[in-house]
Amino acid sequence: MRELLELNPIIGAIKEDNLDSVIKSECDIVFLLNGDILTLKKKVDKLHKYDKKVFVHLDMIQGLSSRS
Repeated sequence: MRELLELNPIIGAIKEDNLDSVIKSECDIVFLLNGDILTLKKKVDKLHKYDKKVFVHLDMIQGLSSRS
């Protein structure tokens, strides 16, 4: 993980549903900061298709909660 981050000092962040800007960018690592449990897999699969490494901010995904 450390090597991956050292090789990729710029990390893309997706706050909107528009994945195209990050897909077209040179960023290899992406933080996904939105979505819901119904669309999450589709978004991650699309980013993986373009060889992006994806980190999902689970607190920002609608339908998931850390509350009991």
